Amino acid sequence: MIYPDPKKHTIRLKGKAMEQLRRECYIRDTGICKSCGNPTSWERGHMAHIRSRGAGGEDILSNVLWKCMECHLGLEHGKGVK
Repeated sequence: MIYPDPKKHTIRLKGKAMEQLRRECYIRDTGICKSCGNPTSWERGHMAHIRSRGAGGEDILSNVLWKCMECHLGLEHGKGVK
């Protein structure tokens, strides 16, 4: 069986389509960080990919979750948050 190259068939969103995905993620997760469980505002929250785009993850609702800025940037990306 021949499988398609996943890099050529992944869903990649930009602009308004990405903003809509972020909104759907926020609503589905009710603004609660999926790492620490704290409520997070729209302005301070981040949409995080479960499987990164670099690893072939798609921009689809089943591959994203809502996280607070501290968990997303501090823990996952090793960046300090002010």
